[in-house]
Amino acid sequence: MFTSKKEKTVREKVQSHFDQTGQCLEATHETFMAFLAGQMDKAEVAYDRVEQTERAGDQLRREIYRLLGEGAFLPILRADLHKIVALVDDLAGLAEDFSDMIMGEQPTLPAEFHGAFTDIFKRTLEQFDDLKELMQDYFSDAARSANTLNEKINHVSRMEHEIDQIEWEITVSLFGSRLSLAEKLHLKQLLTQLSRLSNRIEDIGDTLAELLVKLQV
Repeated sequence: MFTSKKEKTVREKVQSHFDQTGQCLEATHETFMAFLAGQMDKAEVAYDRVEQTERAGDQLRREIYRLLGEGAFLPILRADLHKIVALVDDLAGLAEDFSDMIMGEQPTLPAEFHGAFTDIFKRTLEQFDDLKELMQDYFSDAARSANTLNEKINHVSRMEHEIDQIEWEITVSLFGSRLSLAEKLHLKQLLTQLSRLSNRIEDIGDTLAELLVKLQV
C-alpha cells in the first residue's frame, strides 16, 4: 500500500507520533495517580515527562506535515492524514492540560470519587491502545482489512460511550454530595477535562473511518 520512500517515512513517523502520545497519556496517568496518593515529588517527575513527550510529539507533527506538504500520498488521502496527525497532537495537548490543572490547581478530590475517576482514566488508556493497534493495522493493509478495521473503529466508539456513562454517573453523585458549590464546579471541570481525552480518541477513529471510505471508492 505504501510504496514510496517518502510514504514509508511518513508511516514510521505517524506511528512514532502515536507512541509519543501514548507515553504522554501514561505520564499524565502517573501524574494523576501520584497526586491522588499525595506523592507530589513523584507527581512532579511524571509531570516533567508529560511536557517532554508532548514537545517531542510536536516535533514529529511538524516533520510529518513537511513530508505531506512535499507530496507524500495522494491529495485525497493527504488531507485526512494531516487531520489525524493534528487530532493525535491535540490529544497530547489535552493530556498536558489535564496535568497542568492537577499540578497547578491541585483540586481537592474526595476519596469517594477516586475509584470512578481512575476507572475513566484506565478505560481511556485501553481505548487509546485499541486506537494505536487500529492505526498499525491500517498501515499494514487497509484495503484487505477494511471490515476488520471498521469493527475496531466501532469498538473505540463504544468505549467512548461507556466512559460518557461513567462521567454522567459521577456528575450526578458529585452534585448530590455535600461539597460546596465551588468544589462541585471545580471537580466538574476536572472531570470534563479528563473525559475530553476519550472524546478526542473517538474523533481520531472517526477520521480514520472517513479515510477508509475514500480508499474503498
